[in-house]
Amino acid sequence: MRLFHQNGPAKTTVARIAREAHVAVGSVYLEFSSKEDLLGALSSRAHRRILRVEREALEGEGDAADRLRAALTARFEAFEEIVQGRHGPDLLHCTECAAIRSAHQNFRGEERALFDRFLREAAERGELELQDAGALLATYAELAPPLLDRRTDSTLLRKRLEAIHALVFAGLAPRH
Repeated sequence: MRLFHQNGPAKTTVARIAREAHVAVGSVYLEFSSKEDLLGALSSRAHRRILRVEREALEGEGDAADRLRAALTARFEAFEEIVQGRHGPDLLHCTECAAIRSAHQNFRGEERALFDRFLREAAERGELELQDAGALLATYAELAPPLLDRRTDSTLLRKRLEAIHALVFAGLAPRH
């Protein structure tokens, strides 16, 4: 992961990975059929981590709005941490690597299902109005790769996150 963050997918070789891991190149190929397969595995691992923090927040304490806010904040923080390094965003969203594209598409489907289920259940309890996770996640797109970029000032990103939260959560409040 460190080599891909530093050098990017294109400039990281399997030979360099093997050297850093103190194993023979053949040993790497025993686990992964290609560098692209390895990239897909790393991307899937990073995406699973994001889903885990989202799920934990959605299942946490508090009312639905508090848990949703916590999940969206945890999502942003996980993305922000992963995109550190020159090529960090490439591991989550890379148009040139089919394995990363596939991992990202799988993540988006699982994430959408996770948030759809949460929003539907919250709406059934009368806690939130929105039931469309696609609209919600699109609202936060600026705070996720490929738009989230390591060059953007973290303080500015946090202010944007809070501004988006303010807009979204004012709109999600149930109207009686």
